[in-house]
Amino acid sequence: DEPMAFEVLPDGSAFIIERKGALKRYDAATQTTDVVATIPVNTKYTSTQGRVSEAEEGLMGLSLDPKFEQNHYLYLYYAHPTEKKHLLTRWEFRDNKIQNEKVMLEVETQREVCCHTGGGMVWD
Repeated sequence: DEPMAFEVLPDGSAFIIERKGALKRYDAATQTTDVVATIPVNTKYTSTQGRVSEAEEGLMGLSLDPKFEQNHYLYLYYAHPTEKKHLLTRWEFRDNKIQNEKVMLEVETQREVCCHTGGGMVWD
């Protein structure tokens, strides 16, 4: 449902994010895909007149730490579910789940007027 980004691991497995908040993991060995987590995200705009419409916000970015194999860190960029801001957060992936969220960056935003939103990440 609206995949936004993916990251492939050395063994061919992959993490996939979907705009509405799903973080999935494809297991190359079993060729199965499971939902690892569902991140609560905002996906709506509400105009000053009270009209609600679908937004392009949600879970927008995914990046694995360059040392993922050692530290198990992955980074997610998403629209906070209730506050008008986007978050860049770091998580640990252990035992097939994410845990220990750490907010790295907060970006204020508006949610009244549409449109284009993104959050791709790369390492330098």
